[in-house]
Amino acid sequence: MTARGKFAPVMREVRSRVLGKGTLPEAHLYSFSELAEGQQDSQWVQVRGIVRSVSIDRRPGTRWPWR
Repeated sequence: MTARGKFAPVMREVRSRVLGKGTLPEAHLYSFSELAEGQQDSQWVQVRGIVRSVSIDRRPGTRWPWR
C-alpha cells in the first residue's frame, strides 16, 4: 500500500511474513556533496559524521523506523 510521504510517496506494509535470513547489500561511503546532489537517493549508503543534536518527533502518526 502506498502513502503520502513528507518528500516522496512511501510504501507501507499491509501484511508481511518472514521468508528467512539474508544479508544486507554492501553500503558504499559517499561524501556529503555526493549525497547532497541526490544521485544516491533510495540507495543503501554509509555515512560518517558527528551527531550534534537529537530530538524526538512526538506528532501523531510518527514512529521510530524499527518499530
